[in-house]
Formats: sequence, structure tokens, C-alpha cells
Amino acid sequence: MYDYSYYNSSNLGSSAATGVGIGLLLFYIFFCLAIYAFSAICLWKVFKKAGRNGWEAIIPIYNTWVLFEISGYPGYYILFALIPCVGGIIALVFEILASISLAKKFKKESWFPILLILVPVVGYAILGFGKDTYDASLGDNKITK
Repeated sequence: MYDYSYYNSSNLGSSAATGVGIGLLLFYIFFCLAIYAFSAICLWKVFKKAGRNGWEAIIPIYNTWVLFEISGYPGYYILFALIPCVGGIIALVFEILASISLAKKFKKESWFPILLILVPVVGYAILGFGKDTYDASLGDNKITK
């Protein structure tokens, strides 16, 4: 009737491919966790320079809220990301504006916001571990108190 001999344990090709796939997935997960940990450390240093608590860099959405506030924009701008369809674009525009303002507050050159937008891990590492100081009076100050 049916020949089931193909589906036996001697078909090692698919098992090896599965093992390689799982290995790559685990490598990817650990790589992403390492990048997140390094990013959190860099943001921790940036937040400390700006006079905020370092632990605020660890909480995923709240750290963007605080980053907006450090940049001089209201933190609730991150909530625009929740708007269906266009929220991501609106949040991206606000993140670009906040990056420009943050670079000004750290007295960085005009090209530095591009680094913060395209490779934020490197940009925040430079801000956090560099000798630059934070000056809240520079850049945009959209927060009304």
C-alpha cells in the first residue's frame, strides 16, 4: 500500500539541518541579548550624565520616554507609536528630532544625529563613555513646566 521506509530515523539530513537551525537561532538570541545589554549600559551612562537615574535605561518603553525628556521633548511623544498604521512614522519623526536635540545638548557636531539614528548603539556609547558633558540649556526645550 504505502511505503513508509523514507520516514525512518536514518534520514539524518533533516536532523542535521534542524540542529544547525536551532544553533543559529540560539546564537541570534544571545547576540541580540548582548546588544541590548550593551545598549542599556550605554543609555545608563547617558542618563547619569543628564542627571537621571541609571536604572531608567533598563525598562524598554520607559527608556525612550526618558530619552525624549532628556532631549527636551515631552516623554509622552512615544505614545504616538501606538497609533495604527502611521504611529511608527510619527514616532520615527519624533526620535529624529530628539536625536538632533540630544546631540546639541552634548555639544556634538551636526553629523552626530545621523549616527544616533542609524547606529544608536555606537552613538550612545560615544555619548555615555566619552568626555562630553550634558547641557540642558542647549538644543530644543519643548517641555513646559
